[in-house]
Amino acid sequence: MELTYQLKLLKDAIEDLKKRKTCLDLASKCKNEIDKINFIDSDFNRGDTGDAEDDTWQEMKFSFLDQYNLDEDDYDFLFLEIEHICLDKERFSKHDSETITEFKKIIPNGEEFKKEFKLFIFSFYFEEGDEYKDETDMKQEDINQTIKELNMEHPEYEEVKDELFPYG
Repeated sequence: MELTYQLKLLKDAIEDLKKRKTCLDLASKCKNEIDKINFIDSDFNRGDTGDAEDDTWQEMKFSFLDQYNLDEDDYDFLFLEIEHICLDKERFSKHDSETITEFKKIIPNGEEFKKEFKLFIFSFYFEEGDEYKDETDMKQEDINQTIKELNMEHPEYEEVKDELFPYG
């Protein structure tokens, strides 16, 4: 792999890590349900997700929906649409009336459902299992490993790294 491409990937990973650390900091300041819901609505950043993070997101959705007594079709529908219904206000408010109608049939108290989903996300990622911190630590380890590899494979990297990454 070309050094310039590797440096671009490294720079992107470092930027993602910075966003994740900011997200962790903001989450640590949430003290009540309103703070947590506002955080999920405004500040929650899953970052650049890889397979592991996507698997964690899927696991979180399964865990949330398992609380409800849903038949298979309703479960599948909600599993596919829950992000759009609960987190993507623009799509939910402007588009796809069939999805809105179906959601209301399955979950009559939609606003409470959305609130519970957001609180579940917050709890899952930031309180119960520290999933987000674990993902962030994994990203940091990947960056450290990439830097080691760059130093070994490209001695010239050492000469330009401070110029490319002046803030760490």
